[in-house]
Amino acid sequence: MDSDLRVENLQEEPVATSAPRKAARTGILIALVSILLALSFFFYNFQFVIVSGESMFPTLTSNQRILVCKALWALGQPNRGDIVVLDTENGFIVKRVAYLSGDEVPSGERPIGWPMEPNFVVPPGSVYVLGDNAGASEDSRLFGPVRIDHIIGKAVLTR
Repeated sequence: MDSDLRVENLQEEPVATSAPRKAARTGILIALVSILLALSFFFYNFQFVIVSGESMFPTLTSNQRILVCKALWALGQPNRGDIVVLDTENGFIVKRVAYLSGDEVPSGERPIGWPMEPNFVVPPGSVYVLGDNAGASEDSRLFGPVRIDHIIGKAVLTR
């Protein structure tokens, strides 16, 4: 009778779990790298700026935070009406682009103390910036046109 009894090996077959685990690890790794790249892109190309002063009132108020995109390559050159952050001799300032290269500046908005030519035209590679609150703004009427390479970035969020 002993010969009729067969003892079978009751080992379970290995479950194929290594492939899903590997796929999950790969997915998590891809997600982490993507998040790292997105954060690096954001911190390299965007900056929060705190407005100081009343030169842009009522659009912007003192102590208001604005998000500035420093990637002009992504947003394009400054356009008339854009709010920009400029690097000047006195530090960073926030102004609105009023006139572009080649635009004629009206006589009431020309730089103070500059030669009063019949037509004052913004030179190539420059913009003419004004504050929204003309009475409290030190802008291109005081220091003249600003070269585009002095623009740090454009305001993209002004809440």
